Amino acid sequence: MSKTALQNLKFLFKDRPDVLRMLDLRELNLAGLESEVLIREQKNRKLFPEPVNFYATGRTGSGKTSLGNSLLDSGKTPMESHGHQDCTSSVQYFALTSNLRYFDLPGAGSDEDFENINRAALLIEQLQDPDITLINKFKLLDFSQYLNEGVKEETITVEQWQSDANQKYVSPDIILYVVAPHMLFIRGDKLYLRALLKSLKERSSSNKVIFALNIHRKDGTQIPTRENIEDARKNITEIYQKFYPGEIPLIVEIDSLKGIGISQVTDFMCRILPPNKIGNMQQVLRGELKEFAKKERSRRYRQALIYIASRLATYTVDIKIGRGVVEEAYAAVCDYGIRIFREEEACFEITRDLYEMVGNFAAEAKISREEAVKIIVSDVEEKEVTENVIKGYTPEYENVEVTYPVEVPSEVETGGNVAGRIGGAFIGGLTGLGAFTGGVVAVLAAGATITTGGLAAPLAASVIGGMVTGGAIGGRKRKKDATSEPMKFVTKMEQRLVGMKEQREEVTKKVPYIVQKEQEVGKKYLQGGYPVVENLLAIGLGIENAQPSQDLQADFEDIVQAGKDQVQAMLSRYKQEINQLAESSSTPEKAQQAEEQIIKILKQAVMN
Repeated sequence: MSKTALQNLKFLFKDRPDVLRMLDLRELNLAGLESEVLIREQKNRKLFPEPVNFYATGRTGSGKTSLGNSLLDSGKTPMESHGHQDCTSSVQYFALTSNLRYFDLPGAGSDEDFENINRAALLIEQLQDPDITLINKFKLLDFSQYLNEGVKEETITVEQWQSDANQKYVSPDIILYVVAPHMLFIRGDKLYLRALLKSLKERSSSNKVIFALNIHRKDGTQIPTRENIEDARKNITEIYQKFYPGEIPLIVEIDSLKGIGISQVTDFMCRILPPNKIGNMQQVLRGELKEFAKKERSRRYRQALIYIASRLATYTVDIKIGRGVVEEAYAAVCDYGIRIFREEEACFEITRDLYEMVGNFAAEAKISREEAVKIIVSDVEEKEVTENVIKGYTPEYENVEVTYPVEVPSEVETGGNVAGRIGGAFIGGLTGLGAFTGGVVAVLAAGATITTGGLAAPLAASVIGGMVTGGAIGGRKRKKDATSEPMKFVTKMEQRLVGMKEQREEVTKKVPYIVQKEQEVGKKYLQGGYPVVENLLAIGLGIENAQPSQDLQADFEDIVQAGKDQVQAMLSRYKQEINQLAESSSTPEKAQQAEEQIIKILKQAVMN
């Protein structure tokens, strides 16, 4: 799992070789960082109180010259090293400020002439065969001042070299036997190692040899298999113990191209060298180098986290890489931190159980960067409208005084005259009644109700009276009453229709209307932004700062929460700015610009 996640993370940075180097676990290995510091200090100050002659030997092509160039630490490869067989045909050496003298010898196991130069330099009996010419002189190249004065070259005879006077100056204090396990430890290697140990044993009872297994790598992949390494250790131990029974040979794994392993080699040197040649080297190894290495490891580790977080901030969180770009990045950072700050043997078990936990963190981050996709659509809605409407009419009356004249006849007529007057009164009454009833009919047609009385009453009475009188009396006449009084007027209160009053009420009804509404049609994911940055840094810093006694599996949530608290204290004020930069990444060019700006923010907050 973890290897896949870390590999997927590296794929995201194929355009950034500097970041890929940071993601190489060897770059943050404490021993490697200590070696890096030691290499630098070898050039800057005197570490050994007396000169220490350090010889590199072994089969041709094993990496001896590369290691010497790493110690020179100049950014160049002044000593010729091209990886081909028999690339060194002379004895090359240089002296460092530290008092270390590095001798690079031609390789053994290939060209017999070159191997005999090697043997002559180490006082080993040369190969003897009718077809092999014994070496009586060789070139000596001095690279000590090559930057300013170039390479100094001289030819020296084997006799001069092996003289007691010269050996006081060049006799080896340490011999580093470099082995390339992927090339296998074959018969020629075994023969040469036996000859070397035999020669040393004859001159001194103490051991001077350190064995360095040069682990070659290509494109981040280790070339020798674990079986190759185990076989080399086994063969070396078997041969070594024939000369030093019961002793365990000093074997260290190195990378000659990068100088990794120099600090462990130096530590072994301190076990071999006499006290007068060690000086304060052990103090340097155990104190200064380790402290510096820890600080440098933290610096590089945080730089790597910053580059990872800044890039993931500009990626949309739904990119499909492995289980998902966010999940893979979280798992990779988890694995990366554990491998750097915990024992590697326990890493696989730990990361396997933590994968689900970091997956939960990733899911939460994705939800926080989820946004609904909406469109505007037309829709019909109803709203209630209240109106005041007329439901009917009610007549309105008023009371008025009406005065009627009352004629009192002076004589009573009978017969036709009376009937005629009465008939005329009837007809007149009908005429008046007709006019009135016409008005009433009109009112009734409007829906009003009329009550009889008032003006209608006397008219009706008059009509009826006329009818009765006319019908009963006929044409009989009465004589006038000489005692009748003159006409009188009678006043009465009557109701008069003055109008119709509207009957209104509030009526509520629903009225349809068109509205524009947002309708969700899907989901889209934004760039990782601040949430992804915060989680990545929280995982990374939480693992870095976790106490060795803490159980990563049991306490993982607490460890990440502590990291998150730390990140929030450093970055919370940049939250909006980081989100704005991330969301501006609409094109590759803008994404690159946003990434660079986020890197600046994180470096200022995390590295200071």
